[in-house]
Amino acid sequence: MGNSIAKEAASDKVVIYTRTDAATRCDNAKELLESSGVAYKEVDVSGGKGAVNNLSKFTGSYILPQVFVCGNFIGGFADLAKLAESKALEKMVGECKLAE
Repeated sequence: MGNSIAKEAASDKVVIYTRTDAATRCDNAKELLESSGVAYKEVDVSGGKGAVNNLSKFTGSYILPQVFVCGNFIGGFADLAKLAESKALEKMVGECKLAE
């Protein structure tokens, strides 16, 4: 399962795993990306505990959202906000070269 998460996480410059069922931090993360002009791919893991458990085993974190930039796990909303504030997010996305 980790292999499929790694593949999916590297499928776009920014991939965000979210829950749509009352996950305010997930909404905040999407709003932050949108207001920063950063395109992202959203993967909704609201469907059950299995998807969240598999993701958590891969990243070591149970916090949602879980954000990947160029296939690298950067953390949750607080981590994303720090990167955006310092302009590091913009640099990371700009330098990202995805494998074909």
